Formats: sequence, structure tokens, C-alpha cells
Amino acid sequence: MIIPPIYLKVLLVLIALVLNILATLKLSRSIKLPTNVKNNNIILTWLIPYVWACLVLSFSDKPPKKTGKFDSSNRYMDSGYPGP
Repeated sequence: MIIPPIYLKVLLVLIALVLNILATLKLSRSIKLPTNVKNNNIILTWLIPYVWACLVLSFSDKPPKKTGKFDSSNRYMDSGYPGP
């Protein structure tokens, strides 16, 4: 069974859109990167869809998870934020 070329093009565009949206969300939630680096990466993600989005998704870290529990110094425990 041969896939018609128009469906293949639509599939590739949809994959690029999903990758770019995921990479943009991951970049915007990152706390380690300065704002100008985030903006540059988002621009490159949309200019070079497949390659840059895959790089961002593979090399970015997970955002810290807030547990809602506090320790003695009123900081979130296990949140990834630096201590005093």
C-alpha cells in the first residue's frame, strides 16, 4: 500500500507542529535558562522545526515539582529551588 504524497506532507507538518508546541512549552517552563536564551531557542524551534525541537526536548530538564509541604524554613521541599 502506497501512501499518497499529500497525506505524507500533512503528516510531516502535523509532526512538526506537535514537536514545536511541546518544545515551546518545555522552554517556557524552564527555570534554569535566562529569558533571552529562552526566546532565542523558541525562535530557532519555529525556524528549524524538526531538528531544534528534538534537541530541546532531548536536552531539557524536567521542571521542579512542588509538593506543597514546607520544611522548617518555609521553603518547598523537593522543589528544586536553591536553599539559603
